[in-house]
Formats: sequence, structure tokens, C-alpha cells
Amino acid sequence: MKNKNFKVLTCLILLCIIFINSFLQCFAFDKENSNNVDLFVSKANNNIINSNSESTADEIGETTSFALDSVVVQMTNEASLELKDYSVSDFSEVDAISVEDLTEYSTEKIKEQRKNDIEDDKNNVSTVSENDFYQTLEIKLSTNDIEGINRAINALDKRDDIINVQPNYICKAASVPNDTCKNDQYAIEKMELNDAWNLTTGNHSFKVGIIDTGINRKNPDLVNRYDAKLSKSFVDSYSSDVSGYDEHGTHVAGIIGAEGNNAKGIAGVCWDVSLVSLRTAEDNGDSYNTNVIKAIEYAKKNNIKLLNFSSCGVDYDESFKNAIKSYKGLIICSSGNNYKNLDSSFNSYPTEYRLPNVISVGSCDYYDVNQDYSNYSPNFVDLVAPGEGILSTYSNSYIYKSGTSMAAPQVTGVAALIWSKYPNLSVAEVKAAILNNVDKVSYLKDKVKTGGRLNAFKALSSIENKKYTVRYNSNGGLGSMDDLTIIYGKTTCMDQN
Repeated sequence: MKNKNFKVLTCLILLCIIFINSFLQCFAFDKENSNNVDLFVSKANNNIINSNSESTADEIGETTSFALDSVVVQMTNEASLELKDYSVSDFSEVDAISVEDLTEYSTEKIKEQRKNDIEDDKNNVSTVSENDFYQTLEIKLSTNDIEGINRAINALDKRDDIINVQPNYICKAASVPNDTCKNDQYAIEKMELNDAWNLTTGNHSFKVGIIDTGINRKNPDLVNRYDAKLSKSFVDSYSSDVSGYDEHGTHVAGIIGAEGNNAKGIAGVCWDVSLVSLRTAEDNGDSYNTNVIKAIEYAKKNNIKLLNFSSCGVDYDESFKNAIKSYKGLIICSSGNNYKNLDSSFNSYPTEYRLPNVISVGSCDYYDVNQDYSNYSPNFVDLVAPGEGILSTYSNSYIYKSGTSMAAPQVTGVAALIWSKYPNLSVAEVKAAILNNVDKVSYLKDKVKTGGRLNAFKALSSIENKKYTVRYNSNGGLGSMDDLTIIYGKTTCMDQN
């Protein structure tokens, strides 16, 4: 009897184990399916991005930082060099309603270079290197949900001619509203701008592209600085001179280039400059990366070699990175307003792309204190600039705003001053002039790469004070001069001391 009871008990236990195991397997399968909508595959970096492994599709949708109606693909270099004009029929595996070539300008430029047998010019923003060219496409979908995005990414990822497929990520404007007013533009004193302006106040022929919410050119300090011919909106239904999201772009524009010495309002860092509005942001201040890529392509086409991007995103975006990498000008971006150490798990892009043509800027106040909203990192953020309580243009008036959005255009203005006076300098030389001549601040030692705050006069005068030694190889002559023009029929070489 005991043996019979034991056998029955054993059978019951085994049945329970089988039942529990089956239940767990079903649960695991359901969880995997639930999480599948979070997985976005990138062939380029062999990385899987998981927004939140415990979230349901509905929960993720509420906090999404990408568009729900489109995906972005990058073709391989081999496929890209075919310069194909893609259409919906080329992507039959997804429910596409349109295909837009975000690198349309580069495609046309390569055709032009091939036709005219033009070699790549590393110092010309508008030329395109075929070795670094990856055709980037935005595919609009008939669906408008995360499941549709996931299906499209999984389907396109199987193609051999696509190197990267991803969502259309969003960058956020990086300003912090602040009603506290100060009596003057303290950045003029901190950055020694009065001394810098004795060297140059700018050059109206030099163009600065402002990738933002648009510029309201009605402000009296911007009306003579706004480049209406080149300004362009990449947002449907909005013109380039309409500034949404609390006039964010207008405020940024004034910091860079508000007209100076006109007995009105404020003076921008670079008094005399052409401001090109490149509107990429919706009314809420969000910029889809696809619009930003198109703005960068437009800057290439029009040889705009300096861009201000007072925004940032938290998602790694290979297509966005490649667009910046292929641009031969300089981009100044904000580090972001999350008061995070970017050496931790928190991310901010394009700051963390580690590209040589990007300067990332954090925000400080009059006392050079890194503000409690400014992201920092001694590895990723290059320097700080005044960003707290900055007075600038706003509609027909002026207002104080704070944020890394206000710090970045201070640096952009200085870069514009340098290039206005020394137009033949390379991106590397302008960047070095700015970063190698900051005012060192002990508090910033572990906050930013340079350990310092922007100084306009030091940056400009570092170039002004350079001396050169010229060697004439034919006769061995040697000499040093402050200013020098060489007209000589033999081989010469110039060394910077």
C-alpha cells in the first residue's frame, strides 16, 4: 500500500513539474514576443538597441524618441556608388508609401565629379569622397505604430545591400526656460569680446547655418543679418523664417550674430555675419534626424562650412553619424540638459560620436560654474561657454534664456569670427584655436576635456600672433616675418613655429 501511495505521489509531482515547465515556456515565449518590438538591428555596429526590456509596446509608445511612420536605411558603399534613384518598388518587402534620398545632394555631386573628372578636395565642403559615401534613404510606411516599425526593420535587415536599418530618431532642443533677468551681457566680459572685436567683428560674406526651429527675421537685430536667399525649411508646412518652440532658433541666432554697434538691443558674438536658417524642428522643438541629415546635405551643397546645432538626442544613429562625418565643415553642438556624466550609461549625440569636426559645449554661469542642468564629461564634452541667463533676440524683443542651447552658439560665434578673418584655415585649425586657448578653471578640470571656458580673444590672438619660418630650397635662405606673402618660382616650404 505504501509503495502504491508513493507511486501515485511521484506521478503527481512529475505532472506538476511538466505543467509548471510548460507554463514557464509559454510565459517566456510571450515575453520574447512582447520585447521583440523593442529590438532594432544595426548591421553597421552589430549592436542591438533595447529601449526597455520590461515595457509593453503601448508603454514604449508613450515615451518613444523616434517617428512611428518611417525608417532610415543606409546602403552599402558598393550599392551607394551605383547612384541609384530608389522608389517604393525597390522595397517591396515593406509597406512603403514613399522613399526619399536624404543624401540626394551627395549623389548628384558624385555624378558631377565623375563627369568633370574632379578629384576630392578635402578643404572644400561641397566635394564628396566616394570612399565614405553611404546613400541614406528615409522610407515612409503606411503603418503608424511600433509594430509596423519593427516589421519593416526586421524585413529590411535581411538585405545584403543595406548596411544599417533603424528608426527615424528625434533630437530635443536643449534650452532651459528661465525668467531670471540680469542687467547686461556678461559673456562679453567673460570671453574678452571687446578685445576680440578690436581684431575683427566678422565678415558679412561668411555664412553660418543654424539647424533649429527657424529664425524670426523681424527682430531689429536680425533683419540685416538674415540670409533670406539661402534659408530653408525642411519641415512641411513651415517656412524658414517662422520660429516655433518659444523662438528657440531666434534666440540662438541672436547669440551668434545679432547686429552690433547699431544702437539697438544686443551685440552678437560675431557682429557682421550671414545667418542661414535651416529649420528642422517641429513646433514642439523636436527635430527628426532625417530632417537634420537633409540640412547637413544642403549645407554641403551651398558651401556653408559652419553649423550650429543646439540640440541633442539619446539614441545612437549610424546614419546621423555618417552624415556629420562626411561633412567637411565644423558643427558646434550642445552637450544636453540632463546634468548627467556622459561617461556613465546616459548618452548624448552628436557629442558622443567622437568626430573631429564636432565641438561639444556645456553651460556655465558668470562664475564659470558648470550648471546643474549641463551634461558633462572629461572625455566627450570639449569646453563650457556662458549659457546661464543669456540675453538674446526673441520675436520683436529680447529675453533671457538658459541652457546648453545658449552655450553652443557662443562657440559658433567665435568660430565665425576666426573664419571671417582667416578664411583659409582648416576645420582642425579653427577647432584647435578654440580648444587650446580656453580659460582654465579648477572647477571644470573633471567636467570637460579642456578643463576650461571659452575665450574669444585668446582664440583669435593665438592665430594673430603666429610666426612662420620660410625656407627657400633653391638657395638655403632663412628668415622670420610676422606677415608674409610668398611669390617665388622655386619649391618653398613653410613651418609654423
